[in-house]
Amino acid sequence: MFSDSSPEQISVSSGKNPGSVGRSTVVSLLDWFLLDGKLILVMERPVHTCDLHKYLQDKGCLEEREAKMILRQLVDAAMDMRCKGVFHGDMTLQNVLLEFSGWVPRVRVINLGCGTFSTESSHCSYSGTPAFAPPEWFLNGMYCCGPTTVWQLGGLFHSMLNGQGRFSTPTIMYKGADISRKLSADCKMLLDMCLARDPAQRATLEELQACPALSRH
Repeated sequence: MFSDSSPEQISVSSGKNPGSVGRSTVVSLLDWFLLDGKLILVMERPVHTCDLHKYLQDKGCLEEREAKMILRQLVDAAMDMRCKGVFHGDMTLQNVLLEFSGWVPRVRVINLGCGTFSTESSHCSYSGTPAFAPPEWFLNGMYCCGPTTVWQLGGLFHSMLNGQGRFSTPTIMYKGADISRKLSADCKMLLDMCLARDPAQRATLEELQACPALSRH
């Protein structure tokens, strides 16, 4: 539910939503209506799912192979949204569902409440989860869509490998990323690519997608 009944919010959730109901990584908009000046979005509700936050609560840290499998799907989902002109803006543990309808958990992305159209220009208003905001937002009050998405993907990967509740941008800015020495070189590389403090040094989605470390088991 949103108090701003902007056509942009409807467009981001529907017209820009890739794929048909049940086939897209991003959950689909089924309907929308106004109630007392508030915009109500009726979204697809996948079955046999739990969010990544609950999954990590139950399992603790994930094995590297599973964490990379989930990250790979998240990178593909982020690329798909960007190709459709969508910036999610709040890729956090609670906004990632794992659907258990097959042998391999399938990633579904929910909650486009902080979403907007993807642009190359800088943004000066951030409405996502503060713990997953990129360093440049805290330092300069500005951020760009691409590097922010990659930072948030790094936060998700860090959480999968270290346990939920361990990732916070301010903590990483002042204390470092607390990367376990037990992690493989591939996982350390992926974390370094995503969590570079300087957005200009951060990997792009294309670089992540093409990175051999993301495909190796």
